[in-house]
Amino acid sequence: MSHNGMSDPTLLQVMEALDVLYSRTHPPSPQTVAQCNRFLVNVQKHHLAWDLAAHLLNVGWYGDPNPGHNAYPLVLLDGASSPQSGTLRGSGNVNYMFFAAHTWAVKLSRDWDTLGTSNGIGVYTKFQDPRYCRDMLLSWMIRLAFVGRRAPRVVLNKLMAAVVTFALRAPPSYFPDFPSSFASLCFLASTQLVSSAPTTPAQLHAVCVSTCQALFPSLYDSSLIGDVGGGADGRALEPAWPILLDPTALEPSLRNTVAAAVTTQFPSQEAYGAGAMDVVETLVRSIFDFVGSSVEEVRAAELVGARKTQVVSATTTSLPITVRLASIVLQVCTPPTHPVPENPRRDAAVDLVGSAAKFLEVSVGWGLETSTLAALPPDLIPYLLVCPTLESVADSSTFGFACEALTSILGAKACSQRIATSVINSLWGPRETGRSWARSLVLEAKDGGDPSTLAPLISLVAQLGESYSSLFAQCVREMGQPSTTSAEVLMVVQDLLETALAVSDWPGFYPEDEDVSQRLLPFWSYFAESISELEASAANDEPEESQQVTRQMQRASGPRSSTLSALISVLARKSSYPIPYSRFQGSPDIVQEQWKTYRTDAGDSAVAVAGAVRGEVVGWLVTGAVATMDEAVHEGGEGWQPLESMLHLLRYVAEEIPPRESETVPRIFTELVARILQWQQPEGNKRLRLAWVKVRYQTIMLCGAYSEWLQRHPSHLPLVVNLLVGGLAHSELAPAAASSLKNLCDNCRLALADGVDWLVGVYLETARAIQLLERTRVIEAVASVIQALPPSSATPYITQILTNVVGGIQGSLNALSVSTEPSAAEFSQRKLEICNGLNELIAFIKGVREVESIEISSDEEDTKRGSSHRAPTSLEGEEQSRELVLGTWNVVELIARKFVGDPTVSDTLCVLFTTVVRFPSASFPLLKFLEQPLNALVAELFCSVPKSNLLECAKVIVSASGSSKDDPNVVSSCVRLVQVLTERVATIITSEAAVEDQPAIVQCFFDLLTQSTRSLPVIILSLSAEAADYIFMKLVPTALTAQEKLAAKSVVIFLGEFFGKDVDGGELSLVVRQVVSRIGADVVRELLVNLAGRSPRFMVQAITECLYKLCIRYPEATRAALIQCLGQEGFPNTRVDAAAKQQFVKEIMTSRQLKRFQEIAKNFSLKCRGLENTAFGAVV
Repeated sequence: MSHNGMSDPTLLQVMEALDVLYSRTHPPSPQTVAQCNRFLVNVQKHHLAWDLAAHLLNVGWYGDPNPGHNAYPLVLLDGASSPQSGTLRGSGNVNYMFFAAHTWAVKLSRDWDTLGTSNGIGVYTKFQDPRYCRDMLLSWMIRLAFVGRRAPRVVLNKLMAAVVTFALRAPPSYFPDFPSSFASLCFLASTQLVSSAPTTPAQLHAVCVSTCQALFPSLYDSSLIGDVGGGADGRALEPAWPILLDPTALEPSLRNTVAAAVTTQFPSQEAYGAGAMDVVETLVRSIFDFVGSSVEEVRAAELVGARKTQVVSATTTSLPITVRLASIVLQVCTPPTHPVPENPRRDAAVDLVGSAAKFLEVSVGWGLETSTLAALPPDLIPYLLVCPTLESVADSSTFGFACEALTSILGAKACSQRIATSVINSLWGPRETGRSWARSLVLEAKDGGDPSTLAPLISLVAQLGESYSSLFAQCVREMGQPSTTSAEVLMVVQDLLETALAVSDWPGFYPEDEDVSQRLLPFWSYFAESISELEASAANDEPEESQQVTRQMQRASGPRSSTLSALISVLARKSSYPIPYSRFQGSPDIVQEQWKTYRTDAGDSAVAVAGAVRGEVVGWLVTGAVATMDEAVHEGGEGWQPLESMLHLLRYVAEEIPPRESETVPRIFTELVARILQWQQPEGNKRLRLAWVKVRYQTIMLCGAYSEWLQRHPSHLPLVVNLLVGGLAHSELAPAAASSLKNLCDNCRLALADGVDWLVGVYLETARAIQLLERTRVIEAVASVIQALPPSSATPYITQILTNVVGGIQGSLNALSVSTEPSAAEFSQRKLEICNGLNELIAFIKGVREVESIEISSDEEDTKRGSSHRAPTSLEGEEQSRELVLGTWNVVELIARKFVGDPTVSDTLCVLFTTVVRFPSASFPLLKFLEQPLNALVAELFCSVPKSNLLECAKVIVSASGSSKDDPNVVSSCVRLVQVLTERVATIITSEAAVEDQPAIVQCFFDLLTQSTRSLPVIILSLSAEAADYIFMKLVPTALTAQEKLAAKSVVIFLGEFFGKDVDGGELSLVVRQVVSRIGADVVRELLVNLAGRSPRFMVQAITECLYKLCIRYPEATRAALIQCLGQEGFPNTRVDAAAKQQFVKEIMTSRQLKRFQEIAKNFSLKCRGLENTAFGAVV
């Protein structure tokens, strides 16, 4: 007999193949390995594999019952024919057993349809009845559990996977109340074991046999094997063992079982090596592993409909039973007073605790109910740590499992503060040594241990910070004051914080020497934010006059300030460059990037501290920086790192410092900036020069960060401006100086207005000496100060700057004009100069833009000056402004026409055009005089060389013109612009192939039409008949069927906006109705096709909104179109039948709420795409 071309394999053939494959004495060749693999894979595909796996397990465990016999005999599980019946082998051929278990798992997953049928299966097989398969798998799990810890876990786990697969694939009646029924099965087996009280291995084997006979009668009574509908006598398919679903009923007997098993121990370990406690622990561990594995498999399984609901409900029901079981076992096996190190059962208990910990972690991830977790004794969860914490952590992998479980539990909403407090006490409570266990562990590792062993503990501390930082903050706030919290709790919290500080201050250079210091940065951020929230809440409850006193008392309070100041010192120390600096320079790029990331995260933690203590953090950092100043300046450049690090943190905390703060921030400028400014650039000494550059760079960035504070304290501005201007002259400092100068001028424009002459001079002097990016920042900074002047006063300065910028552009143009045949290098250089000049012009326009509000200085004189410098509402010196604008524009037009088609220049011009529109200015009113010339130039350029970014410019122009819709000149200019662009697009996009070739133009054109419909609907009304006919009768239908999805989406969005304009019965409403009457049915058809799968799912929302507006505005026409389209057989595809389509039409036509309409359309789309009731379909 053969199967798929393969003759029936025999048991001996399979055994021989496995022996060769896993031989240690004669390792097989690669060819032999490949041959054996092919044979074994084919065996697993064979219909006899069901029976072969059962016999192979017997042979692997009991030994070959009939050596040399080539037939395929039936072997009783526990019959007397077995040569070793009456005993259990402590070790067997694990390779045979694993392959057998794996074969069952594969068959159940891949060949489920061959189970429970006689078609193609040997006539003597018992696997014709699925109950036999179920009971065979479970019996082997029980059998292996009775061997205790010496059972091959790899086989047990594979059998477990096969059972889970069976339960998920089988109908509910085959495995009811899965996985609770498995927990009941293991509990009954352990109860039977303890009640029998075996004292020898032979007695234990007898208990195993009798237990299996009682629980799995189908394996021993062939009369119970029958057809799929039931047994031979018509019995149902349910398991023979009772299913316990009530944890309260289970608890007393289970507690007695576990307690009795703890004291039961076999006098002899030779033949078997396990006692009753081994078996109970293995059974209970199997429950944890099985339920946990079931949770993970159910989460990953692609179940649908009622089956999914039933399995999820049964899995959720099993969790409280197993959690209750975990609590009983943990309390009995590992009480806090139990001398675990001397306990001979310690290794088994550790394994058990590890399984329980992993189960609890998985259960919390599943969504364990709050009532279940909260009902546990608060001291139960810390028991997970008792075993591994009393001995060396490095010797117990269970420590990691326990901490991971605790991390998940503490992060769950179901976890109560009682449990968290109990965990904290168990780890940080006082010990005889005077230190807590956790802190001792950390300090020992810092003194030379392996920091990697702390990873689970650090994760646990981080989770505590995320979930219970408010508890720590409250305790710290109460330290040293009358408190409602016990002194013991306060001491434990203080010890926890010191442990966290010790981890954060791990010695060495991160990440090369250590990688643990950054892991608790989120902990400190949560902690500082909680302190800030507590103090803000307390301040709201106090009268204003007493808040200042409270703040002074807080500063004087030791624990709060000492903890946070110690943290700031740690952050400054760890975020400083290593000494010597050459070590950092020689580090790989990835190390440098990781260190920079750490530095950023450390800065964020310092910001959180500043949010809690405000100016205090500035005082701590300034004091530390001043203390390191001499070393940085005078010690040959070797000690600059601490000073630079503190300046870095001072820059970060600036965002949390109130602008009115006047006690500590002035010290930055009087004690640090002033002194650093006096430090002249060293000559010759490279190390000292490096120190000077690094320190001054951070100082410059720091000044920019405090620009808002300087706005209210302008007396420090001269010092800062001198520092920044000096930085522009240094290539390594210029980027920081330009950035800080821009921030300073944006925030302090009024205070700097009197010095605008000097600032303009600075720009003119440095413009050609610095890079383009820095140059644009400087010009934008100077322009923002000019903007604060009245237009008449600003004109001379604008003239100076524009003369410099436009003059440079004009010079490059003239150079190209003079040269009849410029070389490619010269042409590229001149083009680069022109683009740079345009970028400077863009920066200048941004700088002189109008701002929503002008800041007020704190000094009375500055306030008066600011009032006089406010930009007036009327334009002064209009003629001068016109000349400036038109002179600039003439150069721009010349560039546009000379470089027409050049992508680099064109892109820069488009940015200039949109900047002119988006940043209006009273001082330099480009748009006031360029409304029509700008529109005309955009249209001209697009007609010459069609580019999508020119359509983007047109969209911006139309959007900005919406506020001037009552101005006929503005409207007519926009109408002409869109008309010309439409006519040009009509010559480009003439077919569906053109849509695919020019998707960007199609997308941007419909975006322009959408914006026109939204901002200036009169544009659509004013288009010529030919243009309108092209848009609606040709381009819209063509773009709707395009494969290019962004273009298709843009037309759908336009149609949705357009159809929604039929609201007032005016001229536009008439146009919309005419369009709907002509192409409405075609639009509906294409929307349905795209909804059904032609378009990606990200377009469903846009399609739905367009269809919704059609249904609401034109219900009769839309209903008719829907019925006509969906009435066709096979439309939009064969996945939806006529009933589903009729239901869809009925639901959307009666729905008036957009949210409900979108839900209906989404479900129909998923059904058409074949994604209904799938995990992938639920993602979006």
